[in-house]
Amino acid sequence: MNSPYFRLIKPAKNPRANLICFPFAGSGASIYQGWRNQIDGRINLYGLQAPGREDRIMEEPLINLNKLIDELMFSLSSLNQNLPIILFGHSLGAIIAYELAKKIHGTKIKSALLIVSGRQAPNILSKFPSVSHLNDEQLLQEITVLNGIPDEILQNNELLEIVLPVLRADFKLADNYYAEIKDKLDCPVIAICSLDDPWVSVEEANKWKLTTIGLFQVKTFLGDHFYFKKNPSDLINFINLQIAAII
Repeated sequence: MNSPYFRLIKPAKNPRANLICFPFAGSGASIYQGWRNQIDGRINLYGLQAPGREDRIMEEPLINLNKLIDELMFSLSSLNQNLPIILFGHSLGAIIAYELAKKIHGTKIKSALLIVSGRQAPNILSKFPSVSHLNDEQLLQEITVLNGIPDEILQNNELLEIVLPVLRADFKLADNYYAEIKDKLDCPVIAICSLDDPWVSVEEANKWKLTTIGLFQVKTFLGDHFYFKKNPSDLINFINLQIAAII
């Protein structure tokens, strides 16, 4: 069974695990296409394709996080249930990955590892201001400081008309996100932050250790909030090492 949510970017010949990658706000599964030739060949690589982006552009973006997580839980049935799942998410994707890991916890699905990047622990409010209520011009001005929108989109009004509603919806998911840490995960958790990220400090990333009774570590990289966009090799190599240790 195929899922509209989990796009298979690279299949493994003899898979040992499924790696699902969750993108940052406004983006879709294609941002992980560049990983296909470097990721561990023993895993199936998937990217989240939420409504409203890329080939799902005609669908209304979801603005309710709980509904999105319920949709993802249902969609997990399209994956090989005998394989453990590794979840990776950056920024907004980290929130979605964590909330899905919580939903998986206690089920028959085996969550082997959660990797969260570029986001404070769930019990710390984001430093980035709420922006989903702003008009298009104000929203664009605020999110431009994140350095996450390609120049070819910023300079193309037609593309901006497509991207801004998705960004607004995604920021509705992220605005004021806060979750008390109650039932802890039992899988290992790795928190990643970049040293020049104005929104997440190493200390804040370290608070993710409260989310699990399993192993925990913090990994830092050089760069800003989008430290891996231009050259993802260092991040991919790190993820490969973590995968090799558990499969």
